[in-house]
Amino acid sequence: MLRALVAGYQAVGEEYELCAANLGASRLMRLVTVEIPLLIPSVVAGASVVFLVAFSEYFIVFLIGGGAVDSYTNYLFPFLNSSDRSVGSLLTLVFLAVPVLLFGIVELGVSRVYRRRGMY
Repeated sequence: MLRALVAGYQAVGEEYELCAANLGASRLMRLVTVEIPLLIPSVVAGASVVFLVAFSEYFIVFLIGGGAVDSYTNYLFPFLNSSDRSVGSLLTLVFLAVPVLLFGIVELGVSRVYRRRGMY
């Protein structure tokens, strides 16, 4: 998340905040109306990565393992090493579908917000 925000601040630069300051905007007004809207893509990217790490490391272990220490890979590799790899492929596709669906929903939401504001 921190890397995404740092990259967002570097990409945006100081020009917008400086222009708002020259026009008389207070520090809070610059934060709310300039910096936060420009950093939304970075926040979304960072939040997606944070969600994916948490989802893959903790939620799946709890959901599939029933609270045990078993992980997703402990269930996946026996299917991939067997002669019938269809179950392993299906598990991989299910695990892949959740982040792809999340990215699609986030992209749709962010693009709608930007279109409403005339920024896209």
